[in-house]
Amino acid sequence: MSNVIETIKLKPAIWKNILLLLVSLMFVVSGIFMGMEGETFGYICTAFFGLGVVVFALSLIPDDNYLIISPEGLTIKSLFRKHNLAW
Repeated sequence: MSNVIETIKLKPAIWKNILLLLVSLMFVVSGIFMGMEGETFGYICTAFFGLGVVVFALSLIPDDNYLIISPEGLTIKSLFRKHNLAW
């Protein structure tokens, strides 16, 4: 058994982000209908899940979210920010 350590790059499953995007879109649409009927909670629901739509849409950009495990340490990239943690 050798002590060769290689670099591993892990990415999230894209179908999970698509599912969360679709669920957020459903809540945005239902919030719009609630707001049209005069319920204040509909506007709050639309704003909250509207932010979720933006976040999950941005997470679908290729090579935007990943975790790299290397001999030097960990590299975490999420929503345009990259963090390095040395061993």
